[in-house]
Amino acid sequence: MKRANKIIISVLVITAISMMVLFAMVATGESTYYDFEDGRFNWNSLYGSLDYEFPTEASGNRYMKLSYHQYDWSQREYFDVAVTGNSLTNIKKLQVNYDIMYEEFTEERNGEMHIKQRTGSGHDQTTLVARVAQVNGYLQVQGGSGVGFQRIRDLNGNYYQMEANHWYTIKVMVDMEQHIQSIYVYDRDTQSLVAINQEISTISDLTSINMVSFMSSTTLCLDNVSVGAYSCENTYIYGSPFLKKGNKTRYYFLGKGIDDLATALPYGTTSWSIENPRTGISINSGSGNLNTSALAEPGVVILKAQRAVGDKTYEAKYAVNITE
Repeated sequence: MKRANKIIISVLVITAISMMVLFAMVATGESTYYDFEDGRFNWNSLYGSLDYEFPTEASGNRYMKLSYHQYDWSQREYFDVAVTGNSLTNIKKLQVNYDIMYEEFTEERNGEMHIKQRTGSGHDQTTLVARVAQVNGYLQVQGGSGVGFQRIRDLNGNYYQMEANHWYTIKVMVDMEQHIQSIYVYDRDTQSLVAINQEISTISDLTSINMVSFMSSTTLCLDNVSVGAYSCENTYIYGSPFLKKGNKTRYYFLGKGIDDLATALPYGTTSWSIENPRTGISINSGSGNLNTSALAEPGVVILKAQRAVGDKTYEAKYAVNITE
């Protein structure tokens, strides 16, 4: 019995030290990262209604598969699993990246990622800052008062619908001081940006959080989950390098972090222009919509995007070939 107690104490000490290191990394701005290749799981399952496993894909990649099971005594009809820690409160510019795959879609809101402050297990003890969910395959983001839930749109401004059994990478950036969030959705196979919702208000005006969680009543597959601080070290313009005359398309001014991955620009207003104007070609200075008439002069135009934030100006240029 004494030996068993020593083993239990040792495991608890090792676990505590591991969690302290984990939270210290978050506090110092480094991302905590989970790729699940080691088949370990150390998140908190709140309601005891979670099953999980670590399947391996044909490529050799291992991911985490979460599913719900009902206990007779439980009134919850979903699982809630979380990365927690008071050290999360130190992050004022928070970035949560995760790969997600849905095996099925439901007509009600499901398969959610929450960024929140929780003081207990009840709804009245939880305050949400950001939420991304799906309804019948459409991604939704929740904004603040007067905004509510918005479907995330593709690059053409249409509602973006996901495919079942397909991997997507979702990046959520939250400025806790400005109370602004931005969401970027990528096709993991092609690494192309497929949907976006930039700079909408957060659900609440909290300036700190202590939990990032995933909630669902159906199977949810996760991979490459990271939680940490973000900063914008560089910028770029995203969009098609070709446009036929007589057509129009939209371009996006995006940020890059120190790891060269997509992140949010500091909150502000972007101004668009064309450096070498050509006949029949114009750009909306506010939205980044590039328009060409049937009489547009073919050739290369250079788009320029600028954003002034305090005493710093972010800028990027991008060449677009106007074709017949």
